[in-house]
Amino acid sequence: MNSGRSHSSKGSRLYSFARDGNHGEVRNMLRRGANVNFRNMECGRTALIAAGSNSHNKVVRALLNHEGVDVNVKDNDGYTALITASCFGHSRVVCALLKHPGVDVNSTNNGGETALISASFSGRLAVVTALLQHPRVKVNIKDEYGFSALMNACLCGHLEVLRALLDHERVNVNIMSNYGITALDVARGRGEDDFVRLLEEHVESRRLVEEEVRRQELLNRELA
Repeated sequence: MNSGRSHSSKGSRLYSFARDGNHGEVRNMLRRGANVNFRNMECGRTALIAAGSNSHNKVVRALLNHEGVDVNVKDNDGYTALITASCFGHSRVVCALLKHPGVDVNSTNNGGETALISASFSGRLAVVTALLQHPRVKVNIKDEYGFSALMNACLCGHLEVLRALLDHERVNVNIMSNYGITALDVARGRGEDDFVRLLEEHVESRRLVEEEVRRQELLNRELA
């Protein structure tokens, strides 16, 4: 019982030091056997989530290098370290997390938001760019309202984020929300001419590519 209380106390101290960016004490607590995945009793955050949310890059690296760290633990609201750092726009933390082999880049919080959706909603272009480069990222996941990252970028007026998302080969501009609207509908509803133009150009470009693919397939069948 005393051992359990001691273990919990170490975890609690590790969390506090990580939250405050005290790199030396974080390393000290890890050497003393603190549970790296200890969750704060009030918010459910781990040391990694707390350090990442405050952009304590050295602390984040120390925690990520510790054997047994679980990068996908969620707090009480379903936020992982990656979603939290993405929301705040801490691109260096995000890049460090994305290098971890066990990271779930498509994990969702209680509202159905992935790191990409959260970053797109908040207009975090550097983070969006980093997330889109991850080989396992799914760009068309929808949140609890049926809004994808693309739709959130339109909704919040983040033009450069929209450009980045449209450059991804797997993005689907025709996804419909729970309200039966697409990203183009959102842009038109907001009167955002630049957004409308980009989306329409993308749709037309994809249409031309698909037509060319079908033409080549027909030609190949005729020549066979």
